[in-house]
Amino acid sequence: MKDCFIKVLLSVIIVFVGFFMIFIYEPINIYASSTNDFWFGLNALFKVNIIYLLIAIFAFSILSTIVVIVGKLIKKDVVYNIYLSVLSFFLITFYIHGNYLANSLPLLDGSTVDWSKYGVQNFISILVIILVLLGHILLLVKFNKNVKKVTVSLSIAIFLMLSVGLTSTLLTNKQIYKTKGTYTVTTKNINTLSENKNYLILLVDMADSKTFDEIIKKNNKEELFKDFTYFPDTLGAYPYTRESIPYLFGGKYIKEGMPLNNWIIKSFNESKLIKHLKDESYDVNIYDSDISWDDPKSFKPDNVLNVAFELDETKFFKQEIKYILFKYLPFGLKKYSKYDTINYNDCRKEKKNNNVPFLSDNLKVYNTLDYVKLQRKNYFQFLHFDGGHYPWDLNKELEHSDNSSYDEKLESALTVIEKYIERIKESGQYDNTVIIIVADHGQNVVESSSSKGRQNPILYIKGFGEKHKEMQVSDKKVSFADFDDSIYDDLMKGKKSSNLLSNVDKNRVRYFMWYDKWDYIYEQSLDGHAWETDKLKDTGTKYAR
Repeated sequence: MKDCFIKVLLSVIIVFVGFFMIFIYEPINIYASSTNDFWFGLNALFKVNIIYLLIAIFAFSILSTIVVIVGKLIKKDVVYNIYLSVLSFFLITFYIHGNYLANSLPLLDGSTVDWSKYGVQNFISILVIILVLLGHILLLVKFNKNVKKVTVSLSIAIFLMLSVGLTSTLLTNKQIYKTKGTYTVTTKNINTLSENKNYLILLVDMADSKTFDEIIKKNNKEELFKDFTYFPDTLGAYPYTRESIPYLFGGKYIKEGMPLNNWIIKSFNESKLIKHLKDESYDVNIYDSDISWDDPKSFKPDNVLNVAFELDETKFFKQEIKYILFKYLPFGLKKYSKYDTINYNDCRKEKKNNNVPFLSDNLKVYNTLDYVKLQRKNYFQFLHFDGGHYPWDLNKELEHSDNSSYDEKLESALTVIEKYIERIKESGQYDNTVIIIVADHGQNVVESSSSKGRQNPILYIKGFGEKHKEMQVSDKKVSFADFDDSIYDDLMKGKKSSNLLSNVDKNRVRYFMWYDKWDYIYEQSLDGHAWETDKLKDTGTKYAR
């Protein structure tokens, strides 16, 4: 009996190390490296994953007991040794793939991964599997008596290495201990407008200027934009959302060595736009599910509320398992994890209130837009929805399809925009409303997974009381820097969109901050049109992230 207990205990040690790596070490590390992607705190993450860890260990304890009993009944120690070797093989294989072969993983931005480009990584992955497998076969055949000692010792060694790394993370990363989950971006006021003045910014994610213009013409929606001015030659600030939106508010690039979250908070706290809106007695509402407002020093929009939400354990488990499989599986199997981006915003369930969290999905935004409620106080709204962003899973009727394209996803965004504008017209507040329709960045329509070619976002603007017979097209060389410098204030003062940027030099050189991986941001100059990717030139200045 004692011998059986020891055998079960030794196998559970290997199992514990494996699930400790999966449910404790890895989730805390991804939380520490991407704190802003999580709306909940470390304590909630730890609590949920401890439960998963205990359930997994309990299940394998039963399996280990069955294996030990079967081996004892048939009097074959080889059964138990094979079982230990199988556990050890999976532990070591997953450990190597998740901790040493993960640096070359595709960027998790929701894009479809072309796994055929990872031939070298797949070869190395197969080689690792073969070597680990041969090592365990050799252990079983030549050193059968040492199977228990070797497998358990290797497991303990892996546990010690994981523990050292985890301890370092917990001691050095202060960001992970901040209280989170208290403030939530809700849909409060999303269908509100003022009888006096309205200043609206509709941000359409990943909408390339030239492509979107073609979508408008293809769907005969020119009439919808007839009172707008279209600025096709618009240069963005960054190729990704997380830097582009704070820049649109703050007008300043992130500095080298500055934590991302600190810069985001600073961008909103010191925003000239928000200050001007407050001075003009606007209610300020910002609908963006990617921004965390939990820092006590950060500005709080009116729709960001101190409400109680908790983790939906089932949805969270599905998201977490997909990510773990993506990182720890051999390269040839990673595609089956079906993990495309880090997004835990859906993993929320209501606790004590009726406030609805804002979610940026095109269909959800479309269904949220309803009849307009009027108020007397001036009203500002910034609404960020998925637009043309991955996954490309909708058509223009907002019907889900696994075979949709980028163009079709943009058509679904156009459907949302049409409803957004038409309800303003129906409310009778169209003339006293500024509307800016802009994208955070464009999209490389040739190579969808590339961050190059993302510098030319859409920009359509309508000023107060602006009317045209047809949409105006401006040849101005616009930069995102112009928003903070002139566009916002000029529109606030009543300037028409067709008269904006009158002093812009047609030969101006503009600047774009480009990056692909997460190590450096490269400053690029552009002496040409915003869509001319090949004319973007590195200035030689780069910033460590």
